[in-house]
Amino acid sequence: MIDQELNNKMVEMEASLKVIEKSLKPSVGRMILEGMVRGVGYLFGLIIAIAIIGWILNVMGVIPFLNTFSQDMKEILNTSVRNR
Repeated sequence: MIDQELNNKMVEMEASLKVIEKSLKPSVGRMILEGMVRGVGYLFGLIIAIAIIGWILNVMGVIPFLNTFSQDMKEILNTSVRNR
């Protein structure tokens, strides 16, 4: 059979492995929270990317309706700031 010292070491290693497994295995709540944070991050990143691409296309004059749209938005923002 296994001598006592080796058996004690194996029991100690098994306990350490269980602690490591528990720390690496995320809970359901943590996974939901991480998923929500990642979703919000992807959404903000997508909005910023679309805004930058739209701005570049507007500056280049590729999409002409963006020019009128941006002028309308500037007027709306200016009137809302003046009304405060």
